[in-house]
Amino acid sequence: MPISSQLLAINPGGIAALADGTYWRIAPGDLARANKWIPGTVITVTPSAVAKPDWPFTLSNVDTDEQVAATQSKPPPE
Repeated sequence: MPISSQLLAINPGGIAALADGTYWRIAPGDLARANKWIPGTVITVTPSAVAKPDWPFTLSNVDTDEQVAATQSKPPPE
């Protein structure tokens, strides 16, 4: 079941914080694209359609239809 939440921020280490309190580490090869996403944008999280053990989820920007590979993460250190 997909999860939808607003993007709060993406830190320099590639961890995206969503308004629902979840954190997602974005695949390094996708980070440049995700860094263009605007905070407040709705992001949908779904299981990856392609088997990627290190990146089992897909984050989708509903405004631009862009997708990036990700894995669930802990909050970044303060």
